[in-house]
Amino acid sequence: MLADGIADKADYDKAFGNLVRCMREGGYGVSDPVMSPADGLSFTYEYDPQGRDLQEMSEHSLACEEKYWSAVSAGYMATNQQRMEEPLRASMQSCMKAAGYDVPDGANTFRAIAGDPVEEGTRDRHATSCFSEAMTRLYPAIKSGALYGGRQLGTPVESSPAQAPSSGSQHRSWP
Repeated sequence: MLADGIADKADYDKAFGNLVRCMREGGYGVSDPVMSPADGLSFTYEYDPQGRDLQEMSEHSLACEEKYWSAVSAGYMATNQQRMEEPLRASMQSCMKAAGYDVPDGANTFRAIAGDPVEEGTRDRHATSCFSEAMTRLYPAIKSGALYGGRQLGTPVESSPAQAPSSGSQHRSWP
């Protein structure tokens, strides 16, 4: 854990490097990170089981994340401003407006576009649908299982040798 709870980009990059090293030392693959277009801060990446047991990979990844990644990633996300890439923001805004929702022109994060998930449940669900459609169309190389922001785990799915590391992994980054 960072002493002051604040992480800068250098801390974030170093922590990711440590996570990758830990996973590779365990015999697992890790894709190169891609900056998430959803927030401009978080990495999206995948783990590849390399033909090994998925449950063991999941346990190993949790241990590596706990040791090297979670605190730094959370500190970085909490202390830096999220900003959605313009093509994604414009697509979401258009989709929401077409469904009759008012979206402020300056809204540039998922939450600013979707509103409060508790108070505006239907709006939030529609925003999630708009987001998923736009991500799939605009960023097809980023897997749809990825989650938005922070430390969130996807469900490991076995990859085929021809696609490794494609979907044989845990994803990081979207709603």
